[in-house]
Amino acid sequence: TLRAFGLALDLGADGIELDVRLSADGVPVVLHDEGLDRTTTGTGAVREYTVAELRCLDADSGQTVPTLAEVIELVSERALLDVEIKSSDAGPATFAALSGIDFDSWAISSFDWNVLRSLRAMSQRVELWPLTHEVTAEALQFAQEIGAPMLAVYHLGINAQVVERARERGIELMVWTVNDRVRAHELAQLGVNAVCTDDPRSIRSIVEAT
Repeated sequence: TLRAFGLALDLGADGIELDVRLSADGVPVVLHDEGLDRTTTGTGAVREYTVAELRCLDADSGQTVPTLAEVIELVSERALLDVEIKSSDAGPATFAALSGIDFDSWAISSFDWNVLRSLRAMSQRVELWPLTHEVTAEALQFAQEIGAPMLAVYHLGINAQVVERARERGIELMVWTVNDRVRAHELAQLGVNAVCTDDPRSIRSIVEAT
């Protein structure tokens, strides 16, 4: 929600990770799940609702499902936006919404690597982060293929050998989702480039102190 993103900024987060899907009328909206049931008062799939209909749902204490444009306006380049594309058809509209702001202030990530291939064909400037559960040879090769500077990878697969293997290919690592302070310290010592967390105040202090 916009309230949550505002709180992240207040807590000094360097970046905000969010998930994008398309509404029924083709607008990029910010919601993790394919369905509305878990996090809103709605039922069914996001893609079945127009933006106007989504605004009528409660997504937590009066907050609504935000559009990507609303998040961009709120953050206003104060933090890096890591925009994960969840639905394969959302690439062009997501790129269009983001391309009006500085290219250095956002990146697009996705588990659907075909989406990233399509975006690279659209623009050589857009920063792309392939999402992967492990730093495999295939993931490193794909990152190089599309000119991605960063892999976004699940933190449990990270160790010193993995970090070194990525460095040898010139690939940086953003790890997710780290809420344990001990693990955050370990990862910072290993030299990962970014840590995604649900607890920015606590985890940032650990990373900065390492």
